[in-house]
Amino acid sequence: MFPLRTAAIGIGSNSLRMLLAEIQNGELHRLKRYREGMRTFAALDENGNIIPSMICQACEKVGQFVSEARSAGAETVHIFATSAIRDAKNQAEFLEKLEQAVQLPVEVCPGELEARLSYIGATGKEPSGLIDIGGGSTEIAIGKGMNVREAVSLQLGAVRLFRCLTISDEATAEKALEASGMDRIFFTNSGTEAIEGALKAAKKYAYTRDGHAGHEVIA
Repeated sequence: MFPLRTAAIGIGSNSLRMLLAEIQNGELHRLKRYREGMRTFAALDENGNIIPSMICQACEKVGQFVSEARSAGAETVHIFATSAIRDAKNQAEFLEKLEQAVQLPVEVCPGELEARLSYIGATGKEPSGLIDIGGGSTEIAIGKGMNVREAVSLQLGAVRLFRCLTISDEATAEKALEASGMDRIFFTNSGTEAIEGALKAAKKYAYTRDGHAGHEVIA
C-alpha cells in the first residue's frame, strides 16, 4: 500500500503551525514541522472582532503553508483554527475570506475536541495527563493511548489572562491576588510563546498568599 502524504495546518492564538506527514498501514510518520508567529488572539479588538490586517495576514501566511505542503507532495491539506477564531465575533467573515484565499475548507475546532487531539498527539501508550497552555485557552486531558478519559478546555490562555491582569512584578501580583480572592496567581509579561512561554512564566512567577513560591510547574 502506497503511503498517503498529508499536511495539517493549525491556526492558534499565538502561532501558525503545520505538520507534514505520511500515513501508511495505519501509522503516521512525521516528516517536517513548520511554525510561523501569528498573534491572532492579540488581534481581537475591544468588540471581539479580528482586525482586518490580521485577516489579511492569516490569508497570506496560511496560503504560504498550503503552497509549501503541496510543493512537498501533500495530497491532502487540512486546516483548523482554535481559541481565537472560536471567540471571534466576526468568525464567519474570517473563515469566508480565508477559505476564498486558500480554496480549502477551514474547520473551527471545539475546545473539548482540541483537548482530545492535543492529548493524542502529545502522549504515548502509557497512562498520561496533559496540560496545554495556549494564548487564548488551556486544554487539560487524561487517558491512556487513544482512549481519552476526560478532556476539557478552559478560557485561561496566557494572552487572555494578561489582558485581564496586567502584572509586571511581585508587588502588582500581590495586589491582583488580594483583589481577586484567589489563593495563587501565575503571570507572564508576554503571550508570544503560547505553551513554552506560559509554562516558564508560571514556573518563575508563582506567588502564594504567605509570600512563598508556589508549586513548581514542570514543562
